[in-house]
Parts: sequence; C-alpha cells; structure tokens
Amino acid sequence: MARNPSQRSFPRAERLSSLFAEILAEEIERIAYIDDRVFLITLTGVEVDPDIRHATIFFNSLTDEQYELLDEYKARLKSAIASKTRLKRIPQLKFVVDPAIEGGNKIDTVLQKIVIRDEIVVDKENYKNL
Repeated sequence: MARNPSQRSFPRAERLSSLFAEILAEEIERIAYIDDRVFLITLTGVEVDPDIRHATIFFNSLTDEQYELLDEYKARLKSAIASKTRLKRIPQLKFVVDPAIEGGNKIDTVLQKIVIRDEIVVDKENYKNL
C-alpha cells in the first residue's frame, strides 16, 4: 500500500533540518581542505523554520574570526544546499553557538566546583581525625 505524502512521520522542516545538516557538514569538510581556519569548526545541528525562510546552523563554538569566515563562505554553503535539493527557495543561513553545549559546559563547571568543595570538606574532616 502506497503511503500518502501528507501522512509523514515528522514535519517537512524537521526532514529538511536533517538533510541540511548532512549537506552542510559535507561542504564544511570540503572547505576545510582548502582553508585551514575552518578545520576546527564543528556543526552540531540545523533548525529550519516551518516556512523554510530561515535556517539556524548550530556549532560547538565560534570565535569572531570564525563567524566572519562562515559569512565569507555563506554563498558556497547556500549553493551546496541548492544543488543537492529541489527547493524553490533556499533559506537564509544564520550561524550560532549551540546553546546545549554552552549549557552543558556551565553544568560541568558547577559540578566540578561541587566535587572540589566536597573533597576539601572531606580533607578537613580527615585532618581533624588525625
């Protein structure tokens, strides 16, 4: 039985997000062979708006230089999306640092402080017992 396209298991924007992530990761890897400055940039995800006018591309971390570098290659990245999809409109690309990674780093820092504080307390208790 043929499946009706309107009965997809997840929305079009989510499917495009996955496709764009794959296309952009491949293209960033190609660019890294040409430009060493791109080598340490890691794409962590893509989120496409439901109207497909904007796409937010998430990275592990970005310096000001890397933002400028990505803006420099924005046309090439959009061209890669256009050549590998059959979309009438290619979304505007926005590059941001992945908030999940920033949040994870903050949690990790807090946990490390707690562990260090507990170790100091344990050491003080052990010192009193001597």
